[in-house]
Amino acid sequence: MLCSKYKIFAALSLYICAVTVLLLKFSRMENTTRNEVTTVQGQVYVQNTTEQEQHTEYPAISVPDFFETVEELSEFIYLTNTQQPVLNQKLHKGAIELVIVVQVHNRSLYLQELVNSLAATPSINTTLLIFSHDLFEATTNVVVRNVSFTRVVQIFYPFSIQTHPREFPGPDLNDCQDRDEHPARPCPNLHFTDTFGNLRNASCVQIKHHWWWKANFVFEKMKMLREYNGLVLFLEEDHYVAPDFLHSLKLMQRFAKYSYPHCWLFALGIHNRINYHMLADYVYVQNSVENLGLAFNRTIWQRVSRFSEHFCKFDDYNWDWSLRHVIMQVPDEPRPVSMIMAAPRAFHIGSCGAHSTDDYCDPNEAILKFKNAQMDLFPKSLYALEQDTLLATSYNGGWGDPRDHALCMGMSRL
Repeated sequence: MLCSKYKIFAALSLYICAVTVLLLKFSRMENTTRNEVTTVQGQVYVQNTTEQEQHTEYPAISVPDFFETVEELSEFIYLTNTQQPVLNQKLHKGAIELVIVVQVHNRSLYLQELVNSLAATPSINTTLLIFSHDLFEATTNVVVRNVSFTRVVQIFYPFSIQTHPREFPGPDLNDCQDRDEHPARPCPNLHFTDTFGNLRNASCVQIKHHWWWKANFVFEKMKMLREYNGLVLFLEEDHYVAPDFLHSLKLMQRFAKYSYPHCWLFALGIHNRINYHMLADYVYVQNSVENLGLAFNRTIWQRVSRFSEHFCKFDDYNWDWSLRHVIMQVPDEPRPVSMIMAAPRAFHIGSCGAHSTDDYCDPNEAILKFKNAQMDLFPKSLYALEQDTLLATSYNGGWGDPRDHALCMGMSRL
């Protein structure tokens, strides 16, 4: 038994050491000035410059269709995240009234629908639209680079499966992939299962890692947002927004300022609740966290990030459930609340789910519901429906590996 404990401790020490090396490597890249480098193997690749030349501001970075090696991709990601080039800077000037951050994987069909819905929104040119990718893919890049209705920045999650295909944070070749597996040689991760005995799944945990990294990056690393203190709205590639989502966010902010000063979070809706005729001008006020168009400002981020250990060690691979757990740790009285549009101003059109392998899911039926509700949008004022909702104390697992805990915590220190 004692020998077994020593083996587990040794494996854990090696794990933490490996993650520390990974974070130190990235930190050195972040802190190294490399003004002499402005493109990534630009002479080798055919660049998609037609649209880019029309509305890309300096510093411009060559965007190839693909990369031959992981090292070249990692270099491109480093340069992009460091230089943070802005599209459409000359076309759209003035103060930024809202920052929109879209988490992108590989569903370009849905992403195009989201972009179309954003383009139909009045005053959308007053926003900054940030696309955060965990996969470099030509089709999604085309969608992003064709956006011209507002300022755009692309960032790339640097610890992705794509950049680490055979090692942590990707699927480590030394790991067992199934808890019932009987390997020819020991694999240390057998000792580090989640609450339900499941081994780490790199694809599942990447979503939570990506969300936490991008939140840290936007609030702590974005150069053009250093003086910005307004709302940051978090969307996903398979979301679709109503034409009045900006209008609704402004109404909620004003309503909360005078009636609910302990409101921390805003959300554009609750899943599967659509009744515009009855609820178009109502909001739910409750002590919960909804992930459908979640928005908060820098002050709230600073409060949340103080509890990063609770987020990073909570055994749930979902970022929203982890954020709920964080809110439960806040000692403030009265308890922080969320304000949520009762008739959603955003919804998922990706009915296949985040981990689907289907090539196509028809979003038209969901989009039609929004179009049929046009007469009920743009309310003049809001009314509250207060709900005493208990935050969930359960968890879904999938987050038991100490390497994920260490990587997540390290992102807060970069």
